[in-house]
Amino acid sequence: MEGIRSFSGTALRQARVARGLSHDALARLTGRTRGHLIDWEQGRYRPSPALLLVLAEALDLDPLELLDVTEDTATLPDLRGRAGLATVDVAEHLGVHPTTYRRLERGRAPLSQDTAATLAALFDTTPDRIAEAYARARGDQ
Repeated sequence: MEGIRSFSGTALRQARVARGLSHDALARLTGRTRGHLIDWEQGRYRPSPALLLVLAEALDLDPLELLDVTEDTATLPDLRGRAGLATVDVAEHLGVHPTTYRRLERGRAPLSQDTAATLAALFDTTPDRIAEAYARARGDQ
């Protein structure tokens, strides 16, 4: 399973500590082991998009707060991760091969207005945010 590239172990640790949770307490809330949490906090591994949602819910955060990006700097993979979706999930929803969708995320395939609208609905954002994230992948910003 793919991990979220922009995941911030530091943000996870800060949120956990700010809420007064031990590794064991957060592990119980998320159904993960203490070791998983430590590995994520120390940057050895990154959680999958689905686990990002579990962590954010347990910490009462927007998943974006556990990433090294903001709404204004997020890429398409960040927005996809925030929605808890893997590449294959989005590709299936769009009716394309995962490789085709990966090309889109990298700015190497065209983004139509219809696709931007579909992604916006999937990622719970606006078509403009999708277009901005796409432009960042292309190096247009």
